[in-house]
Amino acid sequence: MFQVNASRVRALMFERNIAGVYALARATKINASTTAKALKDGAKVSAKSIAKLAKFFGVNGEELILKEGVI
Repeated sequence: MFQVNASRVRALMFERNIAGVYALARATKINASTTAKALKDGAKVSAKSIAKLAKFFGVNGEELILKEGVI
């Protein structure tokens, strides 16, 4: 499990005009409850979910992981 950098996820959503949890869930094929977690800083999601988000947004998965001490 990895802590999500929700600020980065939200910024990527904004850049791609994705409005809301359900739109992101449909686009990434991640269930809505996990997608909702991904939009909360520090929430933990699986490596598989991070990989799906990273693939969808076209970024490295590490970019979506909250680094210790970074807010």
